[in-house]
Amino acid sequence: MQLTRDEQTDNLKRPPEARNFKVEDLIRRVEDGYIRIPSFQRQLKWEPQDALNLLDSLYRGYPVGTLIFWKTPAKADIFTAGELTIEVPERADALWVVDGQQRLVSLVLSLVKEHKGNKHDFYFDLDEEGLKNISQKQRTDDPTRWLPMTQVLDSEDLLQWLYKKQPSPTRTQKAIRVGKRIREYEIPTYTITTTSEKTVRDVFARINHAGKSLEESEVFDAIHSTTSEESSGSFDDISRNLRPLGFGELPQDTLNKVMSALLGRQKKTKFVSSEQKLTSEKALEAYTNVEEATRRTIGFLKSHAHIPHFDLLPYKQPFVFLAKFFHHHPSPSSRSTDLLSRWLWRLSLTKALRNFTLSEPAYLGSISEDEEASVQSLLQQLPENEEALLDIDAPFRFNHATSKLFTLALFTHKPKNLETEKLILPSSLDTTPSGHLLIPTLVQDKNLQHYNGIANRIFYPKQKQLKKQILQANPALLQTHMIDLDALEALRDGDEETFLELRAKTIEEYSRKFFAKCARWGETDRPSLLSLLADDDDDEDEDD
Repeated sequence: MQLTRDEQTDNLKRPPEARNFKVEDLIRRVEDGYIRIPSFQRQLKWEPQDALNLLDSLYRGYPVGTLIFWKTPAKADIFTAGELTIEVPERADALWVVDGQQRLVSLVLSLVKEHKGNKHDFYFDLDEEGLKNISQKQRTDDPTRWLPMTQVLDSEDLLQWLYKKQPSPTRTQKAIRVGKRIREYEIPTYTITTTSEKTVRDVFARINHAGKSLEESEVFDAIHSTTSEESSGSFDDISRNLRPLGFGELPQDTLNKVMSALLGRQKKTKFVSSEQKLTSEKALEAYTNVEEATRRTIGFLKSHAHIPHFDLLPYKQPFVFLAKFFHHHPSPSSRSTDLLSRWLWRLSLTKALRNFTLSEPAYLGSISEDEEASVQSLLQQLPENEEALLDIDAPFRFNHATSKLFTLALFTHKPKNLETEKLILPSSLDTTPSGHLLIPTLVQDKNLQHYNGIANRIFYPKQKQLKKQILQANPALLQTHMIDLDALEALRDGDEETFLELRAKTIEEYSRKFFAKCARWGETDRPSLLSLLADDDDDEDEDD
């Protein structure tokens, strides 16, 4: 196998500079802005255990791999990792991290004393000589046994800790040894000096072809945001620009798939070949196209498809298909948007995506420069006459399509706040620790038949006294939550079983009508009349 002429990149004018950095020097260089970590890389994929293993390797003298830097100018910036925030100045000779970002950020989070994050609060056991993440009680019970790793980076900090805690001579000796081993451990590095962005991209891609590689979206962001003088294009920028739309946070992986679809890449590859590499100008154009297509997709979902939030999409894949469509057809006809909405709902209500690996190329390939043909092709990919019958008693799991579909039904019934009487929007709901919408339960008796179903969920901000508030609320407002008078009476009588049974029936009846209205089962899916007339004109021209 050999590279073609187009795939070949320029040679480095001089070999990478090899140098060993002590851990204490490495972190100081991060703090003063000499070493820069692209913003995407500050979002750790490593688990705390990975960071713990890294520190343990330093202590034991194990090899931890090589860091690779790219020497190129850097603007003044704010370095943020966990709770740590550092202002760093502009530098003409900055070293950008090309490989080794997770190791470096883990060291910063674990060793810098200004950072206080529970996940990286590691302690060295001066008795058993090992690193651990321990509880507050353990530290309180025997405070001189546990050496905080945030005290070892600076020898003066370590001495102050020893003076304050007064551990035994044996523990003191071990603490000094730990600090010395961590601080003075030398990590090998290579620094690339080149003005060729293409070469750096090639190095980046080859590094991430082997081992535990970065996602393709991160390669796009890191290379582009690091090298472009005027670059503001990144998936982080797109997410930030779209937040005012109130559609929730779009994952970078979704934005990356949109970019791949717009660039014509249907398969995600770890190795970025030369044909896939983008100049700074092309990269900025690609990010702009992604943002515009995504913005139009969100507008369509909220205005035409009754889907107000990304978390409420029954399936995420159609978002990418729609983005490609709106990239090619930014202002489709009303007939096209109507048919697209039907297509999306039928796709969500049936099992059309059960073999997504096979269906993805078909859906993406259906979208062309011809608007009407694209819509018709998407519709033709759907199974015929497969109207869904969703189980109202299905266990509520927000990562399942059925639960999201019923939640959409709750939302479209225009639920109102029981105190302010204002419409409840997704933005007013609480979120889970992972940032997803939280749909709270109404009653807490787990033995009830409908306890796990949608009947025991309410589109409402989570509150401790929610049941009490419902009992005291205006019945007209409760109707917006599909709690009718009979269900309310059962709840007031303490009959929670009947309450959930009646509410399940109400939700099921409304949902069936709502889903049918959105999917338009059995209605004609013909193109617009203008399109049909145009086809007739073309046929007449051919006859002539």
